[in-house]
Amino acid sequence: MQVRELVLSRNLKLIIEPGRSLIANTCCFVNRVTGVKTNGTKNFIVIDGSMAELIRPSLYGAYQHIQLTSPPPSGVEISTFDVVGPVCESADFLGKDRELPTPDQAIHLSLL
Repeated sequence: MQVRELVLSRNLKLIIEPGRSLIANTCCFVNRVTGVKTNGTKNFIVIDGSMAELIRPSLYGAYQHIQLTSPPPSGVEISTFDVVGPVCESADFLGKDRELPTPDQAIHLSLL
């Protein structure tokens, strides 16, 4: 039975709030790179955005596409990074194991 038929047969009023399905893909979260560090085995890009602004990657393990806001200069080395926020929490990450240009010259990252 279709939803419309169920609603009509019970004399109900159906109110739909499309919310995220309308706007989820219409914006991006732009952040400034504040640092690059390594613990010897893993590389990190630290940004000024955190799980406080975008909690889905740390809370649900949701994938967030991450890219530079402008093309990298030619010859910039590509490395694997975890993109993390400034909050002192092990869960404050926005992306793990991302192949990105080493951000010596990269100023902004965009999370789409």
